[in-house]
Amino acid sequence: MDDHRRSSRQAIDEMLRDRIIPRLVEDSSEIEFSKAKAGREPELNTGLDTQQIENLADNLVEGNEVEVGALFESMFEQGHTVSDLFLELLSPTAVELGARWKQDLCSFADVTMGMSVLHSVLRNNSKRLAMELASDVAGQSILVTPMPGQTHVFGASVVEEFFRAANWDVHSGLNCSEDELLSILANEHFTLVGLSVAHNGLIESCKDFISKIRNVSLNQEIGIMVGGPVFVLDPLQVEAVGADVTASDARQALETARLINGKVG
Repeated sequence: MDDHRRSSRQAIDEMLRDRIIPRLVEDSSEIEFSKAKAGREPELNTGLDTQQIENLADNLVEGNEVEVGALFESMFEQGHTVSDLFLELLSPTAVELGARWKQDLCSFADVTMGMSVLHSVLRNNSKRLAMELASDVAGQSILVTPMPGQTHVFGASVVEEFFRAANWDVHSGLNCSEDELLSILANEHFTLVGLSVAHNGLIESCKDFISKIRNVSLNQEIGIMVGGPVFVLDPLQVEAVGADVTASDARQALETARLINGKVG
């Protein structure tokens, strides 16, 4: 490897180690902490436990992609629904990976590889989720995006899968700048925007962004749903930022969207 390539690789590694992965860990940990603090942590009545989450994380860290798929398949065959496995197995496992990195139990490369495998599991089971969430929704569309500049994406990906499975037309705003998102909203008709907000420090930016969305949106009756720990802790912040509703996870987001479906364009 020549000096230029080595220097570029080192710069990328340092950015991942010092900026990207720590932010992923911070976002994931804050979500879990906030749910617990607010007394909103759900009781797991599906038979899934922390040992299964740790086992899945072990295989992700070791790069056992085939075993990860087999573990998911085994639990599905035991009677767990895909939606439960997405929300109560895959999502907590993503948090577990971040926690392990924070404790120096795995490398940032392990986390990156593990998250890639988790995304593959989502995609590979999308048809099953669609069968489970069969819906006759037609003509409804949603733009799902984290706040511009945020790096946590797994939760938004799960939300996308739920809406896509329920026959919504889903557009992902991942990796889009604020200007790009506003341009999309100005030129395409969306029923709903699903906006993920990682922490308190983004509240003012969220309020400003939502105001811009409403100003430029081709659909002037667009609904705006926000999610994140700040809204779990203080639901009054939903109105404060100018949003319509909030949801604590992908399943609740879909249920809420169905409830407001007749009220938004």
